[in-house]
Amino acid sequence: MKEYLTETAKWGKFLSIVGFVGLGLLVILAFSIGLIFEQLGTAAVDQFGDFNPGVAVTIFYLLFALLWFFPVFYMFKFSTGILKTVPAMDITGIENALSNLKSLFKFYGIFTIVILCFYGILFLVAMIAVLNAA
Repeated sequence: MKEYLTETAKWGKFLSIVGFVGLGLLVILAFSIGLIFEQLGTAAVDQFGDFNPGVAVTIFYLLFALLWFFPVFYMFKFSTGILKTVPAMDITGIENALSNLKSLFKFYGIFTIVILCFYGILFLVAMIAVLNAA
């Protein structure tokens, strides 16, 4: 059990660190997109009227980064908790680390349900559109 938990935690720590780096790059990209739209000049942006696509894309990327933060954070907390507590067999620490793993899976489960519902609604809207067009 100790070996499996330790190896799982090592991979989880690696993946969470890569996730945090990806989050940092995503935030940098979010703010860069706004600057790119600004550099395009008013001719390219004026076609949208008062709507600023650079700001909209920046907000979308920041919201996506916020959404991505939670599973990465839970994975990191699980991994560091396991790596600290398994060698000493600190049951309370292991329980706290496993609680973070539960939260990670709960997040993915709820996210999956939301996405499946979204796809279901999209499917229904598409079917209604096809039936109305016919």
